[in-house]
Amino acid sequence: MDILTTPDLTSEAFFANRYPTYRVLRDNFPFFQTEIEGEPCIVLTRYAHVDEALRNPLVTMRPEPGKLPQEFLGNSPGARFYRESAATMDAPDHTKVRRILSPAFTSRAIGKMRAWMDETIERLLKRLEGETEVEFVSEFSGPLAAEVSCKLAHVPVEEAGELISKAHDMITLLGASKRRPGVLETADATGQLYYALVEDVLDRMKGKELPEDDTLAVLLAAEGREDGLTRSGLATLLMGYLIAAYHTTQSAITNATLALLRHPDQKARLIAQPELARSAWEEIIRYDGPVHFRHRYASAPTTIGGKPIEAGQRLLLGLQPANRDERRFPDPDRFIIDRPDNRHLAFGSGPHFCIGSQVVRLEAELLLQRLFQRFPRMSVKDAQFSPVPDLSFPMLTRLVLSLR
Repeated sequence: MDILTTPDLTSEAFFANRYPTYRVLRDNFPFFQTEIEGEPCIVLTRYAHVDEALRNPLVTMRPEPGKLPQEFLGNSPGARFYRESAATMDAPDHTKVRRILSPAFTSRAIGKMRAWMDETIERLLKRLEGETEVEFVSEFSGPLAAEVSCKLAHVPVEEAGELISKAHDMITLLGASKRRPGVLETADATGQLYYALVEDVLDRMKGKELPEDDTLAVLLAAEGREDGLTRSGLATLLMGYLIAAYHTTQSAITNATLALLRHPDQKARLIAQPELARSAWEEIIRYDGPVHFRHRYASAPTTIGGKPIEAGQRLLLGLQPANRDERRFPDPDRFIIDRPDNRHLAFGSGPHFCIGSQVVRLEAELLLQRLFQRFPRMSVKDAQFSPVPDLSFPMLTRLVLSLR
């Protein structure tokens, strides 16, 4: 791309390969001005700027307390999901939700997940043993993410069925892309089914004995308390947990497999040193994480990188562009599974740092310790990106692998 060319974040060429545009933005347009849904927006892509914005208390999810985009003011399932999701909350509501959830994400609570996660991964890998070729998304990363997310949310995976695979219909509402015609209508239809599913789970599980550090247990314990949750808010949080745990994990596991197969030297290192699995995961989500952009607003006049930002200004924070910033990571386009000082932004930063980051780290570590040990000759036959031009949540929809 010519460095004098204004970047286009909507073109087919950009969605086919984003990283050249990310470099141009970092090098030549660090405060790139564009529009999203007709709203002026500043795109930040340098690590220092994105990290500063994420930690800035004046940079918030909403332009001012209680103010929502026009399309989310109603009572439709999509509007309800957006309005009550932790991902769109600011303090003090967001602080309260984090406090309620925190007992379910202690080291002790996550350690209890190891045995059943290990069994799930082993069982799904064993299903592939007799195969010579596999479509990895539908036959492994999707089923694995579905089983784990449903187990965490106490949703029977057989009841979730095809609904779990429609998570993108909902998570796209939290993204930063221009919304295509029909997106809100699709989200409303899908959201209605999701809410029916989680409401049924809440009815069934209410009053049942659960470990006190179980996610559903801490949510149910907060229902109706003065400093707790409404039933509607509880349902939305459980639904959001289910969707996020499925969607981002499926995408990240697929990206992980592809990255290692495209870097056979690093795959060989992981096979020889499976203890590098945790470090390899951190490099995978730095190199090609599942979330590329998140939006924020300046709720009051502030500065980022020494540049004045006016109150009400919308910001688009490039988590993934920042993760390839050579100002922070030496040789950032190289894939190195034991990269030192790998403080990436794949899980965000500041008050919205992903509360479930240690859960997915455990799942990924257990998988990477054995995937290529089991199938050392695995290779790529075909990879296909999603046709959905999603700025925030790109994903591979098809990855055909040879196992022998």
